[in-house]
Amino acid sequence: MTTLQFFNDNSTGCIDQSTWEEDILINEYDCNKNVNNDEFNDFGINSMFEKKECEHELFKYDQVSFSTVVDCLELDTIDEISLKIKVPNEIYKMLFSFYFITIILKTKSDFIKLVDSSLLDVCFISYLNNHTIEQDESIITIPLIQFNHLEHGYIYKLVKRKNIYISFRNFTNSGFNLVEKQLIDNIKVVFTGKKYYDFNLTNINSTKYYKQLDMNWYNAEYKNTGVYIHQISTKYQYITFSLLKKFNNKDKTSTDDINEYINNQPEIEDVIFQYENLVPWVYDLTYMKKIVLFGINIYILPLYPEFVNTNNIKYYMKNSNNGINEYINSYKIIIKINSLESYNLHLTFFGEWID
Repeated sequence: MTTLQFFNDNSTGCIDQSTWEEDILINEYDCNKNVNNDEFNDFGINSMFEKKECEHELFKYDQVSFSTVVDCLELDTIDEISLKIKVPNEIYKMLFSFYFITIILKTKSDFIKLVDSSLLDVCFISYLNNHTIEQDESIITIPLIQFNHLEHGYIYKLVKRKNIYISFRNFTNSGFNLVEKQLIDNIKVVFTGKKYYDFNLTNINSTKYYKQLDMNWYNAEYKNTGVYIHQISTKYQYITFSLLKKFNNKDKTSTDDINEYINNQPEIEDVIFQYENLVPWVYDLTYMKKIVLFGINIYILPLYPEFVNTNNIKYYMKNSNNGINEYINSYKIIIKINSLESYNLHLTFFGEWID
């Protein structure tokens, strides 16, 4: 069932969640799926390969953009890709939803998106995969993607005529001008994987093809009357959002006080969806989940009872049938909060992980 059908096929748009509790109980959706984080990370015996890191620096393109092209990795398989950045102070973690990272593998015949999202979203996925960021003084290492759901990791060796394009940028100016003269600097992407002493001896010939997770982000100024979501794919299974107080560009001293933003996050009172002129759907907040990353409250709204458990979300991530190409017209999401302050709203829509 698509999200569009979910809106339209239930009592003229007024979605009934009254059966969710029964569905969760009968189908044991609240039980943890058996997911092994290190399921396929090692092939053969350790003497067949050495583990390696390939680090590539990104070069400054303009005030808010960095990029580079990698024409060759000294790796046969890739297990993980990470971002290493130097941050001036802790406040910059609060800005992760404003930074966008794209990594594209260009081959002779295809563009393969390995990463294409905000830092906050990839940190959220890493959190679900039990990979957390590491910090050594002002250097932060952020896991961008882990290939432990593929049989041998991502098989870089077998990709012919490849270049890897990497870009890192600020994709919105909303509440962000304060960092233009003090931008995050010293940005590197680290590829971690295996280099086999004789790759031919491994008999690795997997044709399993990596697909980027289906997800879309949407940044907007918070409005209590609602935010229109335009041309979003129909098959999303759950939504995440966060609300962060707008940064004060006039008072530069406020940018040093991370607690000012952590402590001023609002409480969520209602979440309402409306499609065209149908009866609005008021979401049952019983099923809304919350996790905290870097002090930021990230709320998870399952659109189906399967996703009430974050471990189940992770399970479906690893058993994905991605490839969304259906779209709907605009609909509105209305988030009611207990505050009159100004906020930036970051929304992310995660995709088609069940048939």
